[in-house]
Amino acid sequence: MNVTLNCFRARSTIQSTLTLLFLAMSFQLATETSSFAMGKRRAASGPGDACDPTNYEEPTPNASAAPLNISLNPDSLRKLVINDNLSILIAANRVHIAKDQVGIARGRLFPSLNLGTLLLTAGNPTFAVANIEFLVPFLVPSRWFDFFEAKYLRQAEKLSFRLMQLNTYASALSLYFTLMSDRDLKASLHNETETLRQIEQTVESQMIVGAAPEVDFKRARAQRALAEITESKVNDLLFDEVATLRHTLVESPETQFTFEPANIAPSTAESLSVAEAVPQAIEKSLELDQMYWLEKSSRVERWKKVFGFMSSSSLATSQANPTSMAFNNLHMSAGFSLGFDYFPSISLTNHNIYEQQLRQKEVKAELSETIESALNQLHEAEFRIVLANSAFNDSVEVFKAKWAGYQLGTESIFSVLETRSLQRQSEVELLRAKNQLNLLRVILHRVMVTDQFEKIEGCTAF
Repeated sequence: MNVTLNCFRARSTIQSTLTLLFLAMSFQLATETSSFAMGKRRAASGPGDACDPTNYEEPTPNASAAPLNISLNPDSLRKLVINDNLSILIAANRVHIAKDQVGIARGRLFPSLNLGTLLLTAGNPTFAVANIEFLVPFLVPSRWFDFFEAKYLRQAEKLSFRLMQLNTYASALSLYFTLMSDRDLKASLHNETETLRQIEQTVESQMIVGAAPEVDFKRARAQRALAEITESKVNDLLFDEVATLRHTLVESPETQFTFEPANIAPSTAESLSVAEAVPQAIEKSLELDQMYWLEKSSRVERWKKVFGFMSSSSLATSQANPTSMAFNNLHMSAGFSLGFDYFPSISLTNHNIYEQQLRQKEVKAELSETIESALNQLHEAEFRIVLANSAFNDSVEVFKAKWAGYQLGTESIFSVLETRSLQRQSEVELLRAKNQLNLLRVILHRVMVTDQFEKIEGCTAF
């Protein structure tokens, strides 16, 4: 076999090849950049897969636009979190990185050709192929293990992306119900402050005419001041919660929120015992699915270490005689590398597999603990709601009677203020019990992947 390339043909071939490669890379980069800009994926972009890069678009801020007003309820909150949260967008990007790693590992399995050339004459430059090496990496076992490992890690990354969606929405939904409860608490405290202000003004009027001692006025004024302080603390808490929600939804400070009252539906796990609910939660656990793929990846990693001593495989030929340009000594070669780290590396992968197995047991134990705690606390919260509601209704009637008696001169200001404090305490306990019930149901829906969480499908693009 004789192969001779002159300088012009060699340059033309190289330039054509480089041009085609450049055009292909430019087209690929332009497509990926335009379709996957790291910006918000707004709800208005239409339905589609959550990690599909065509669903992402760069936001176009408009400084002259009016402040945006967003109505929040569990359904709209889910859409906003899934579309806009930065942690979810980062997780989506990691899925695409894992997909690219699979493409890289697959590409490394394909054969390649290396040509060695010689310059025969300097006056009239002529190039000749001196040797040919045909690399066959698909004969190297470790390359296949690299490919399978990348595929398993991609599956684990897809599950990690869905877990990020579920957990982020669970946190946002819990914050939503907590914020709604604190808004009701603020209204309750404001109502108490206004009632105490009326009491203070009434006692002050009676003190001026000598019908009430000054100490009663000071007691009423102090009680009103403490109520205002408590209301101010709740305002601080609300400011912090709204700021956290704004950060979760990646909204500007000009954005206004309208909170729509809502209650979360009961979970199907509420009608089950702990022994019945735990197996269902384990069956639906995405964390265990993720651990399954990570364990498979660790097992592939072990076999990659076992066959890691074989590093390359190729077919090669070179000139039999520099003057004849003939190739007649075709031979196959392989590269091997075996060091003192061979057996410790295999041992390390075995420990990694064992750690994954222990982690799966830990996840099951955590699920069991979460289900047991949530179900028991939920029943107690329902019991407290009944008691607190009864106590609140009774305290309202008692306060009305005490306040009427004070105006008639049969009750002291101390008993009036004490009764009003009892009313506020019972209402606060009622609000806390209702909020805890909602939060526990969020936990159960998240663990069982039901209600709003069932609508979060994760990445199904590839």
